[in-house]
Amino acid sequence: MNYNLNEIVRYMGGNAKSIDSKYKDHIESCWEKFTSTVIAKHEYLTANINVKNNTVILKDLDIIIESQHLSRHLKNCDKIVILLSSLGVRASNIIRKSSIISSTEELIYNAIANYFLEEYNDIIQTQLNEIHGCTTNRFGTGYGDLDLSYNESLLRLFPNKIGVSINSSYIFNPKKTTLSIIGVGKKYIDHKSGCIKCNLKDSCIFRKEN
Repeated sequence: MNYNLNEIVRYMGGNAKSIDSKYKDHIESCWEKFTSTVIAKHEYLTANINVKNNTVILKDLDIIIESQHLSRHLKNCDKIVILLSSLGVRASNIIRKSSIISSTEELIYNAIANYFLEEYNDIIQTQLNEIHGCTTNRFGTGYGDLDLSYNESLLRLFPNKIGVSINSSYIFNPKKTTLSIIGVGKKYIDHKSGCIKCNLKDSCIFRKEN
């Protein structure tokens, strides 16, 4: 996993150009501690789908997902890959212990964990693209109008669950866990069209910086 100071600081809500060398060294030290301790895991499965109006029907799995945004994302797809990824309890423990030291320390480790998990998912998706011919980028539960409650029914599909559970608010435990849906179809669909179509475009600090 490549160390990227700029991205980590962006996850912290800042800009790497505005911090001094001592702080940069501290972030790198935290990164080394985190990556030497945490082991990321993932599990995935595939499902045939029908997309109709604002619903995605998972054939043979008795699951119907109501989401206009996901339906649009999976346009022209006839199959999906569902990816479950987690940094496990070690990441949670590091973040919890850092919160005792200071809020700044907790912010650093949270940002490192978020960046690490996103980069890990990118690596796994590259592998999935080669195996299954995926044609969309990831669409996570909680994005747009895809309600977090679908975490429960989708998690049940995984035989091992890589140590992940879910609470009554549909939040994963360990917290640094993601569940995302990737479309497979005959035509590549480029959903990475920039800020204008993002639901957070009006409040995104990254967009304001750029």
